[in-house]
Amino acid sequence: MKKLFTIAVFALCGVSSFAQTPICVADTAYVSQGVGVYPKPDSTCAAPCTAVSCPRTNLMQIERSMPVSMVFTAVVPNTIDPGTGPIAITKIGISNVGIINPAGGASLPLPMGLSYQCSPSSCEFPANTNGCVVLLGTTNDPVGFYPLEVSATVYNSFGLTIPINFPNTLIPSAAGCYMLQIIEPVTIRENISSYISCKPNPTSSLATLGFNHHASGSGTITILNVNGQEVSNQKVEYKQGNNELGIDLSALTNGVYFYKVNCGDVTFVNKLIINK
Repeated sequence: MKKLFTIAVFALCGVSSFAQTPICVADTAYVSQGVGVYPKPDSTCAAPCTAVSCPRTNLMQIERSMPVSMVFTAVVPNTIDPGTGPIAITKIGISNVGIINPAGGASLPLPMGLSYQCSPSSCEFPANTNGCVVLLGTTNDPVGFYPLEVSATVYNSFGLTIPINFPNTLIPSAAGCYMLQIIEPVTIRENISSYISCKPNPTSSLATLGFNHHASGSGTITILNVNGQEVSNQKVEYKQGNNELGIDLSALTNGVYFYKVNCGDVTFVNKLIINK
């Protein structure tokens, strides 16, 4: 079973001079939406970005001891407004991806074992281009919440530079939080996601999964037993907004299971009980 939870994360994409295949590729679904960083921060969550202040944020979940590959897509503009009015820019450079420091100041390091890479490798992205930054690695850091922060520098044709961070309360489209949640492996976790419902639960044969997604697309529903083994898998089509997907569980015996709904850049996981 593939235990890899990929949740969408930043992007600014180009082609590395050291490899024919870029480390990441900008998601064309986001490119068509115009200037911005995608997926956007959760705008329902206000600073400071903590588990307490962001109880309903769209969590980017990763499992301890399991590989991570999270991509953020960015559509780079030719002007930017840092809060003082629009200015023409020549490029944006990513200088760091870290964890928001609750005491203020410089970002804290990413969880041990995680790092980021860009394409191109310089992490500098010219105006009017698309690009990506990918979060990679494996971590054994404690289970918990880690608010991500991207530090960047805006360059203009006059040689001036402006430091800027994402998320950013001064930029409406970039306000909110990116909340990374480290969780235990699927074999021992319960009630992982509060953003998906299963009715009825317990169920004897049929159930309906309900969730909200930012875009339409194709995905999968996977049923896992308590040992993390896949016992059922089906392809599904989901739409932008509220979704209700039916699943047939009549072939499964009584017991505790986990359902995993993979919707491209977001994966929902939660517990399911079958009682016939």
